[in-house]
Amino acid sequence: MIATMPLLGALLATALPTLWLEVMGETKPTLQLKLFNKFSKESQKFVKERRNDNLTSDSSNIDSLPSTWGTPRFHEMLHRQDQRRLGATLHSDSTLFFSSGNFTMNYGEDYGWLHYAVINIGTPNVSFLVALDTGSNLLWVPCECRQCASNSARQQLDIPLNMYNPAASNTSQHISCSNSICESSEVCKDENDNCIYNVRYISANTRTSGVLVEDIIYLSSSNDQNTSVKARIVFGCGQVQSGNFLSSGAPDGLLGLGLGAISLPNTLAKAGLVRDSFSMCFESDGSGRIFFGDKGLASQNTTPFLHSSGTHAGYIVGLESMAVGSSNVQHQIDIVIDTGTSFTYLPRGLYSAVTTEFDKHIGQKRINISDVPWNFCYESSDGDMQAPPVSMVFTGGGNFSVYNPLIGIYGAKGVMEAICLTIIESDVAIVGRKFC
Repeated sequence: MIATMPLLGALLATALPTLWLEVMGETKPTLQLKLFNKFSKESQKFVKERRNDNLTSDSSNIDSLPSTWGTPRFHEMLHRQDQRRLGATLHSDSTLFFSSGNFTMNYGEDYGWLHYAVINIGTPNVSFLVALDTGSNLLWVPCECRQCASNSARQQLDIPLNMYNPAASNTSQHISCSNSICESSEVCKDENDNCIYNVRYISANTRTSGVLVEDIIYLSSSNDQNTSVKARIVFGCGQVQSGNFLSSGAPDGLLGLGLGAISLPNTLAKAGLVRDSFSMCFESDGSGRIFFGDKGLASQNTTPFLHSSGTHAGYIVGLESMAVGSSNVQHQIDIVIDTGTSFTYLPRGLYSAVTTEFDKHIGQKRINISDVPWNFCYESSDGDMQAPPVSMVFTGGGNFSVYNPLIGIYGAKGVMEAICLTIIESDVAIVGRKFC
């Protein structure tokens, strides 16, 4: 009978058949396991031989292992291995949320109808009120500003807004052009130069640019011990902003929650801290919460993500049809789910069919309002309009009921004058947060 033993993640074992002399003078065949540290010369030789024999796909990245035992790089890699192992404990039964508290906020029109959360970065930590955006990947905050939001735009809120200073954080490191996460390395003059970034957003003339840095973000775990977690992340030191970032949208930074390698959900998952998932829920009053690593309920509907065509960085799903009342509008398209976009945009054919069906069910008089982007608005003084239920059917059969597809229009005295269907005809297909 041969006993087996689990191998520690930091060790690599090779099996060597031997003969072992036991008590009673009997010679029995046994199996001896000789253990090597993963970073030892024996282990490196073993992996190289397997790679040369085409027995492995080189997933161990042997070239990145330290060549000298006991060097600072050697101990740093051991430390990262510890973090992955500790993270695996969190991974199994917990979720993470921002250390400032698990809540999100919406400040209405003055701040672009976006949802915001408070994050803490650096040592000592500095807090930022960042907009949440599933349609992009990068987290950036105001930093070494040459063109950022004006003080008046930043000071309208009741909480302090800050600037990030890499030199003031003991744990900050610049990302060099030689780092694999740097996408602008081709424009670098030297591989040791700071990696620059330049991100353009769907809103007109809205951009952010600067340099990439690495620092600590502070999180809390939902497990019984309420564990504090420090995670190293790469983010943008936002030196130049333009467009909406100079006024109402994200004056204190933006958190990209997309599928890219640099996004926070991806970073936390790769570090072994949580599952590769997250959830956001928004209440009708604008409040909400966000969990990283949340796997959801077993009873919930699901739909697979589709591969991006490169035109949008967010979450793309397949829309099979839309139901308006008892009518079912069949129209198969790829559509983006984007919390950074306020309203819902549909291509002409689907837009025409959905709005026509919706209009058939409305008893109120349809009116034109010049200052809004919607074409289907109706008289309503009290908001009590009988509207048909609207739902979307996605690939896989998941049915998503639209909570409230309408928005009230108020006059100068704060009295409701009309209600509009918040769907806009467009060349792109996006489900915005107001459709949730």
